[in-house]
Amino acid sequence: MKLVFTLEETAAALGKSPAELEALLPHLRAHGFPAPIAGLEDRWSIMEVMAWVNSKPKGPGPGGRRRGRH
Repeated sequence: MKLVFTLEETAAALGKSPAELEALLPHLRAHGFPAPIAGLEDRWSIMEVMAWVNSKPKGPGPGGRRRGRH
């Protein structure tokens, strides 16, 4: 079973390109996005990323657009 996302896989899980994810990481981290795994540069725990995605509010976000899954 795979337990770790690469930068590319993490970006894809969030619907972003790797470059977009890198630019957004400071903002995401400020909102609880997990840090990379200690000692593994640009690798994230799949479980932590998915838990963060699933914990996001589902109500309207900025501009009245819905956040999360529909």
